[in-house]
Amino acid sequence: MASEAVHPKSAACGLSPSQVEGPFEYSVDVRQKVVWVKFGKKISERAIERYMRQLRRDPSFASSYNEIVDLTALEEIQVCWEELMRVADMVDPFSFASKRAFIVQNAFQEHEARMYQVLRSARSKIRLCSSMDEAKRWIFGDQR
Repeated sequence: MASEAVHPKSAACGLSPSQVEGPFEYSVDVRQKVVWVKFGKKISERAIERYMRQLRRDPSFASSYNEIVDLTALEEIQVCWEELMRVADMVDPFSFASKRAFIVQNAFQEHEARMYQVLRSARSKIRLCSSMDEAKRWIFGDQR
């Protein structure tokens, strides 16, 4: 078994010579007023910022929408927490009233989602969920 699978990585500023951009896919559901995003195995703060900037430019997006973030494939994140704090404060397109669900399936993914929750100072609006069904129940409540 590869060491990355056993010990997922979280790198600090300047520790990695390579920039991991990582894939992500997102869609905006205007009817339900929610953004769905799934990140790949490796991600960096640059990729997170790229996603957020693309979302800001998306004409179907509104900052009041909610978000469901699927982190279940995440194995490695290369971030400079100081830079990610800037992204959370200055680039994040969601309002502080938006509900955000992070789907996680292990301690590493949970840690990374909690770090973002702290950076956004939005503990009551960001919830960690163990499944898509749980995330949908929290985001949509009885609306469905």
